[in-house]
Amino acid sequence: MDQIKIGKFIASCRKERGMTQANLAEKLRISDRAISKWETGKSMPDSGIMLELCDLLKINVNELLSGERIMTEAYDKRAEENLLAMKQEVEEKNRQILRMEYWLSYPALIAGLAMVLVAAFIEMPVWLQILLTGFRTRDYLYGRLDRCGD
Repeated sequence: MDQIKIGKFIASCRKERGMTQANLAEKLRISDRAISKWETGKSMPDSGIMLELCDLLKINVNELLSGERIMTEAYDKRAEENLLAMKQEVEEKNRQILRMEYWLSYPALIAGLAMVLVAAFIEMPVWLQILLTGFRTRDYLYGRLDRCGD
């Protein structure tokens, strides 16, 4: 989705309706800065506000996401393209989150192994050895159980 194209489309539809950014923002109960960000392509309207925005601008969601008016013949094709684009964006964000999880889990794994080694090979009271080993086992088990639920 081309945010700049969508932003220009929002601006033109708003102007067609004779509204200022402040008028539109007031009707949507948001700030006029948010409208400005949409119209400059810096951000997109939240999904929870899209239907109300479309209603005020007298457009449909597919037209909003396409950044242009859609003729009836091309409506189904554009709807499918928009859904695929949104799906790809969600999948990319999920991949980024998964990569971040992996990078965060490696230091935790190394620290846990270090705790087990310290507990196993350094002379210390038995209760401290049990405590250190227990923390590592608990983290390992709960970390694995949390991922199994996904």
